Amino acid sequence: MVEMVMASLLYIHRFSQKSDTGLSIELLHNYIFIPLDIFRNKYQNKNISTELDAWLRFLSTDNPDEIMRLCDAFPSFRDLYKHIYEICRNTEDVMGIFSEALAELDRNTVDYMIDNLKKENVKLLGEYEQSLDERKQLLVKYEQLLVEIKQSLDEKKQLLVEYEQSLDEREQLLVQYRQLLVEYKQIMDTREQQLQNKNQQHPAE
Repeated sequence: MVEMVMASLLYIHRFSQKSDTGLSIELLHNYIFIPLDIFRNKYQNKNISTELDAWLRFLSTDNPDEIMRLCDAFPSFRDLYKHIYEICRNTEDVMGIFSEALAELDRNTVDYMIDNLKKENVKLLGEYEQSLDERKQLLVKYEQLLVEIKQSLDEKKQLLVEYEQSLDEREQLLVQYRQLLVEYKQIMDTREQQLQNKNQQHPAE
């Protein structure tokens, strides 16, 4: 609470970067924050003693009495107020300055949009190329898988051919076995016939 009250009484705040390890380095960036409303509330209707107070009064007040006291204390500010007065009288110049500012803003906006579009295009191009690379890798894997499937099919076809050959060989063996059985039966029938004939020629006494 005390810190907030003290901060409300001060109007110049200085900021600088420092290391949390205590290392000291002269850096380029230092910051000064000046809340003009606090300055105006604190020094309103008071004498202007320094050039810093004069500039802060110039930036923070539009009160005619304050402006007169400022010009009396620091006459160099009269030229600035005259210039401001002339600008306010000539609205065409003001509009011209405003138009130039808008034109510059438009150019900056267009340049900013173009830069963003370029960055976005580069990003999209990178993503597209990455997608193409991934698709190429998938295509290579797919082709390898097709080759493996074809090899597996060829192996199965070879096994099927060998199995069919084995069946043909078995069938041939079966035919030969049947022929042997027929021949064996014929031989047995012939012997049996011979035995019957012999028994008929030599009956038992």
